[in-house]
Amino acid sequence: MVALPDRPSIGAEEYLTWEPTQEERYEYWDGEVVAISGATRDRNRICVNFFKLLDRSLNLPYEIYILAVKLRVELGQDYFYSDVMVTCDERDNDPQLVQFPSLIVEV
Repeated sequence: MVALPDRPSIGAEEYLTWEPTQEERYEYWDGEVVAISGATRDRNRICVNFFKLLDRSLNLPYEIYILAVKLRVELGQDYFYSDVMVTCDERDNDPQLVQFPSLIVEV
């Protein structure tokens, strides 16, 4: 992952508005926008296998997300794309991100 050289530090709200309009995905590290490299086939298979395992093991109201939903680590500070995450928190109703995960898996 490489920081964008032509992108100055921005605020979290600006990032959350700007990032969905981009063709590539970007994370937000304490004010710095960072491009995410593409996933490999092996990484994708591992994530799908975790999803299948969790999907068979968990019951509603758990929701499982892989690769494409942001995770808010700290309000206004850090937003990442997790490989696999699970939430069952009613407060997780933002369409862009999960804020209260029950489980995070990084491959």
